[in-house]
Amino acid sequence: MDLTKKIEALLLQICTYVIPISLILYYYFPKIRPALFIHMIIVATIGIIETHNSIIFTTWWENVISYFFHMLLILILFLFKPSSYINIYSVLLNIFVLLPVLFHPKWLYMMSKERMLMTYYIKYIVIAFTILVIFPFFQ
Repeated sequence: MDLTKKIEALLLQICTYVIPISLILYYYFPKIRPALFIHMIIVATIGIIETHNSIIFTTWWENVISYFFHMLLILILFLFKPSSYINIYSVLLNIFVLLPVLFHPKWLYMMSKERMLMTYYIKYIVIAFTILVIFPFFQ
């Protein structure tokens, strides 16, 4: 795959836009951190799985770069501790998760759209349940 096709494929990746927007919002707007932190964990894990199975990133250094940028989402959570509560905006953000997946112009992922959304929402439910039900027992 030549360089222009790789750049074109990279521009069609959802994480190309989600990662920088999430990092900027999380860093500069502390009040919305509770709404973002679960979504950042999920985007990072799905992105790492997709990088591992990628047909776009074929060389080892492209994989390393992709892993690095997805891990930045997790790293910023360790640097700026999120509050361990879920607000209504985090739940409402789940509605907007549908939009880039459903209306994506050219799907270049190994996972189908349906499987990616199911994975996203199952992970959200598990993490939210853990925060709301299990974590309070350890405090």
